[in-house]
Amino acid sequence: MFDTAPDLSRVALYARYSSSQQNPKSIDDQLRECRRRIADLGGTVIAEYSDPKLTGSTPAKLRPGLQSMLNDCQRHAVTAVCAESMDRLSRGQHDMTYIYERLDYLKIPILTIQEKLVDPFLVGFKGTMNAVFLKDLSAKTRRGLIGVIESGRQIGPPAYGYRSINRIEGSKVIRGLREIDPETSEVVRRIYSLYIEGASARAIARLLDEENIPPPRSAKAWGHITLTGSHVCTGILSNPIYKGQRIHGVTESAINPATARRTTRPTPRHRWTVVPAPHLRIVDDETWEAAQQRLHARSRPRSRTGGVPALARGAMPLTPLLRCARCKGPVRTIARDRWAGKPGTSSGACTCNARTFVLRDVDLLCARQLVSWVRRGRQWDRIVQEAQNSIVETRAHLEAEITDRTLRQGRLITAVETGTDNPEMRQRIMEMSQEIANLKAELAHTADRSPLQCESSDIRPVLIERTRRIQSDIETGAPEIRIPATIELAGFLNHVDMSPGPGPGKAHLRIQPNVISLIRAATCELAAT
Repeated sequence: MFDTAPDLSRVALYARYSSSQQNPKSIDDQLRECRRRIADLGGTVIAEYSDPKLTGSTPAKLRPGLQSMLNDCQRHAVTAVCAESMDRLSRGQHDMTYIYERLDYLKIPILTIQEKLVDPFLVGFKGTMNAVFLKDLSAKTRRGLIGVIESGRQIGPPAYGYRSINRIEGSKVIRGLREIDPETSEVVRRIYSLYIEGASARAIARLLDEENIPPPRSAKAWGHITLTGSHVCTGILSNPIYKGQRIHGVTESAINPATARRTTRPTPRHRWTVVPAPHLRIVDDETWEAAQQRLHARSRPRSRTGGVPALARGAMPLTPLLRCARCKGPVRTIARDRWAGKPGTSSGACTCNARTFVLRDVDLLCARQLVSWVRRGRQWDRIVQEAQNSIVETRAHLEAEITDRTLRQGRLITAVETGTDNPEMRQRIMEMSQEIANLKAELAHTADRSPLQCESSDIRPVLIERTRRIQSDIETGAPEIRIPATIELAGFLNHVDMSPGPGPGKAHLRIQPNVISLIRAATCELAAT
């Protein structure tokens, strides 16, 4: 691949860990080993990128840290890339090939601690092995979950009408055990009775809200979807647990390679695992069958859209930033080009005049607003100083939070050592350990970011060029170009406020730029030139 030794004058490091159950310090450990490796080779590290809580199967276009690194490579700000191993970059064959070919075209080598210098043979071999690993891991996970069901336990939080009865046997905690909750089980029986008598799911939900009956889990209000379910066997009126059957494998999750979106879809009935649980029966067979017949009679088949994606292409990376301008609640997609405040998706609880918004090409509209925002005459000296002050305040806040949680955890540990503890205190100690680790990782990430040091007069032209390039990439419409550009755009925004427009369902957008990210991007770009 390379005729001479790789140029290690400007090396970018990349790290990733998979989920919130893993140690956040994993990224720090990976980056530390990579720094040591580059130092041994006589190179210089100029940038570090990371993607916490993202699995190796997450598409490359949905990983902000990886996309930022590839964008900097495209600008030739980086001469080499280093990671702990190839599976940190990706476990997918397609994505690994895409990353390698893109960097190979730019003559940027990939170095790893495990595989040394990555070449085409390693890409093919390791890519295949990683893909096989993911398939095997999925099969083993499914096998383990089925084993839990067949042992008489349940996966996840208890369904409405039940409560946990976990017990301790020796030094081992037996989790997943359930029993009927006398109070909420009566609500379940009443729901079935009302539904069989002819009341609609929406009417039942309104009645329960009017009587101030708490909804399941953390929901703010009852909704008809809670009763009927968004998929088969997922609602109170359709979950077989209420007739004394545990079922696993009703749905499965998969990533659509065309849209890079993770979707949930039903599985064939022959793949379901059904285990009798007569001690969990709340309704009799006659009541259950009557409810299912009415559900089936009232259901309407959904028309197919001929393969058209459910959402406007490229809009998805901005969805976590969307919020209602009035109630500040999150805005989520409910159909193609249609958005709704999260509380209003089923209960209409959003305080906006419009329950839903109709808006196309959200990413392009945000990109145009960002270009306009950057082009306006601004006092960048004052903006840079305010950004510096914000960073200092953020670090001070994180340090104060770490100190406070450490002291509170210490008091709990003292109580445990003196014998005045209970299971809740021990659980809280474990939770606080995770919170402290997350805060320390966030503090370290903030401290490791490049300082905001550049001439304020140079910022505006650099950002105008950067934001125009993002807008141009989004305007192409090609997903392989548009989605990475939208991910980059999302990194430059704090929030996108959506408010009612001039007509029913119409909407206005107003962006709130992330000034620190913008200035830092300009600083890095100026340093690379």
